[in-house]
Amino acid sequence: MLRAAVVMLVGASACLAAQRAPGAPTQVRIVGDDYAFIQPPSTLPAGEAVFAFENRGKVRHELSVALLKPGLGASDVMETFRQGGRRRGLYEVSIGVLLAFPGDTAGGRLLATLLPGRTYALICGLRDTPDAQQHALLGMIAVFSVAEH
Repeated sequence: MLRAAVVMLVGASACLAAQRAPGAPTQVRIVGDDYAFIQPPSTLPAGEAVFAFENRGKVRHELSVALLKPGLGASDVMETFRQGGRRRGLYEVSIGVLLAFPGDTAGGRLLATLLPGRTYALICGLRDTPDAQQHALLGMIAVFSVAEH
């Protein structure tokens, strides 16, 4: 049985991008704008990580974090969205979602256990209107890999 992730929402607090005190979870601050994640991490260390999300844009955005199936990467995620496919086909495990309104931060954080050697996706799947494209198709997709121990 795969023990891929532990998910827990905890109270909001300030955190710095991808930093870790000895023995503490890595703090990962993701910043979104209209329609991109600003300098998302490309690699994170294995183990516990706490994700926080800030929305600097003018529309609401989400940060969805998911463990991708082995062998999948950013181009696979983008192509699935272009084809109108289901995210479920990409994900081994959905870690969780944080939502932030314009100019605000999410009201909580997301705790995940990152597996060594694996790839995770950061996605905003929201739309501005029912007929609009998903934010992911406008550029709000990023992936990061997890370093081996």
